[in-house]
Amino acid sequence: MKGKIVLALVLLLALLAGCGEQAAPDGSAPTSGSQSAPQGTEETKGDALSPEELAQLEGLAFCYERYCGGRSLDQGETVEATSWMAIAYLMENGLGDVFDWDDETSGSVSYGLLEEINCLFFPRVQPLSLEEKEERFYFYHDNRESRYSLALLEAARQPDGTIEVTYRREHPEGDLYPVTYTFYPFRLEQVPEVLSALHRPGDTLYRILGVAQRPDLLPEGEPQTITIATAEELVAAAERINQARYQDRFDTYLLTADIDLAGVEWTPMGMGNQLLDFGWEDQRDPNLQGFNGTFDGQGHTISNLSIPLERGRALLETGEKDHPDRKLAGAALFYRIGEQGVIKNLKLENATVLLPLEQGRDTSNQAALLAVSCCGRIENVQVQGTVQGVSAAGLVGTLGPNEDLSAGGVAKNCTAKVDVTGNGGVGGIAGTLHYGTLEGCTAAGTVTAAPLSGTGEGMPGNIGGMMGHSVQGVANDCVTSVQVFTKAPSRCVGSFCGLAEGGAIKSCWVEGAGAGSWETVDDFHRMETPEVGVR
Repeated sequence: MKGKIVLALVLLLALLAGCGEQAAPDGSAPTSGSQSAPQGTEETKGDALSPEELAQLEGLAFCYERYCGGRSLDQGETVEATSWMAIAYLMENGLGDVFDWDDETSGSVSYGLLEEINCLFFPRVQPLSLEEKEERFYFYHDNRESRYSLALLEAARQPDGTIEVTYRREHPEGDLYPVTYTFYPFRLEQVPEVLSALHRPGDTLYRILGVAQRPDLLPEGEPQTITIATAEELVAAAERINQARYQDRFDTYLLTADIDLAGVEWTPMGMGNQLLDFGWEDQRDPNLQGFNGTFDGQGHTISNLSIPLERGRALLETGEKDHPDRKLAGAALFYRIGEQGVIKNLKLENATVLLPLEQGRDTSNQAALLAVSCCGRIENVQVQGTVQGVSAAGLVGTLGPNEDLSAGGVAKNCTAKVDVTGNGGVGGIAGTLHYGTLEGCTAAGTVTAAPLSGTGEGMPGNIGGMMGHSVQGVANDCVTSVQVFTKAPSRCVGSFCGLAEGGAIKSCWVEGAGAGSWETVDDFHRMETPEVGVR
């Protein structure tokens, strides 16, 4: 079968009641399903699986992988599946003309038809009301080829009649979790009219009982320690990090000497992503976003990091490694520090990162000295230099959240002596604090709010001496002496933070010389009065 990747968000259907009249192999009692649902009886065969059986099972796995995200499904649990399984089966079997198409990529279908087809694939389907059956499910798909394939590892029929099939997910760029599917066979008694050209009463079909990711079948790898003593070795380490191999994700990098990057055309470290790009953390993909090892400067200094304006412009036009159509969002020493990433005991001196202040540049294009974004840890890091970007910060562009928003990145005992210029989300330490935490950090130098070139629009906003914008962020025991300037009418400008929404700011200070005429926090919502003093 030829793959089609579905990019729309999945609409879940609760599959609670029985489909068919036989008990499922998990021992659950049968319940009455939709009257229009096809009926079947349990089918058993000999131990050996024929090529025809294996091909049919792979076809079902293919649909679940490509259209339903291949997500885990525990055998025996109350099943949740998606309308996409029915859509997948119809599309992959050349029956897409049953849909009402608005154009080549978007269409709709009744929920009643999806219910009838989904009953073929799962043991329990929640019957819909007559009214619900008439409602329409709208979907979007595209015809791009899948970037990975399934390769059979093992197939075995179990004593209870179920069939377990294990596949390797093969991707040309890296490792994905192998997967084990649990199927059970049944003989079809009633055939949905839409499938009458494919099936007849008495045909053997298969339902999906379980889908299990198999991390135990991934290649093993031991974390390594890599020492770095020269600029050449640092460039080689960056190239290795950006390969983003699963086996290397938790390695440790140690600086053993000061390093001068003068004359080096720098490419940020930590540009690795999940291989599968569906806009969420994909269960099939063990690869993590960004740099997830430990980078320990051991007190050493990296000097003369330089990303001049033209190099910065070129980086913003560079596609991410595994997703060339998705451009980089900024530039710094590190691109993204992942949840497991730790950067510590490092100094940056005389660093320069310049990105264009131009109309049409998304404010997510962030310039910083250490990292564009971080949802890991930054500890005992000192930076000094010059930064410019639509969004800009001395240390980190966005100190952001993990996937489920349960925690964010942390910067502890860090110092920035910087001159920062930007348009939105601009700060001496962080541009945006999104569920992140600043603890014991100090900022000095200047922060300047500047308009974008071009039409003259783009009023600067969310500008602060410590951070520009905080969303459920926390700042404790932080001090700024940054002078905050504006080159155009601006909004949400504070000597400590421009705009704070939720979170907390406690035991923080603005040195008197840096306070100027600005409020310490210009605008705040859904939080207690920030504890920011002037001294």
